[in-house]
Amino acid sequence: MHTKSLTTADIELHLARELGYDVSVVLTDNSFTLISFKKNSGSLKLRLHNMFRFAGPPELDTLGAFISGKNRHKARRLREFFRENSSLVKKSPVRWERFRHAGAHHDLGPMFKELNHRYFGRAVKAGLTWGRETRSGKRLKHIRIGSYDWEKRVIRIHPRLDRASVPGYVVKAVLFHEMCHAHLGTEKKNGRRLIHGPGFKELLSRCPDLDRAEKWQEKNLSRILAP
Repeated sequence: MHTKSLTTADIELHLARELGYDVSVVLTDNSFTLISFKKNSGSLKLRLHNMFRFAGPPELDTLGAFISGKNRHKARRLREFFRENSSLVKKSPVRWERFRHAGAHHDLGPMFKELNHRYFGRAVKAGLTWGRETRSGKRLKHIRIGSYDWEKRVIRIHPRLDRASVPGYVVKAVLFHEMCHAHLGTEKKNGRRLIHGPGFKELLSRCPDLDRAEKWQEKNLSRILAP
């Protein structure tokens, strides 16, 4: 194991030089998926386990070759690196989550399927569920109506949107927003990571009834916060 700790910028620079295009790296503690990546034109979004902070140039060279597809046999060398650094993988107990997309008034499943087919080319791969009501019977001071868990790759929609008084197009707009996150990951500009960057805003603008949904949310926020 190498003792020098690398930053994401170190890894990005090394791989960018080897692969010849822009690289964005996110380090995670995911004990199930140690490497995942998505290529776009001229860029690469890469998620790596934190153990790669201790990788040396040979390991990063091997990683670059593996990603490029030129030397798939080098996967064996990566497995050796994983074994050498297995102590860094957290052995936390597995927490199973029961996904529930069918609510009392809105079913997220058909909405997701329709949006994924029409706007994302069926490319969004994520779990989907209504969240849990943590303060039942109480008025909320603020609310996060939707979220995307980058680590678990799960979209959660707040259960207070599962009401007859909430239009379906509002639920769809919130779902579309989180699907954009799942599809794009994080963007980079001038070395800074952008959650809602230009690419995100452009993709979100394709959302059907976006303006109408945002106006409804602004007008009815107090209704959503109410128990």
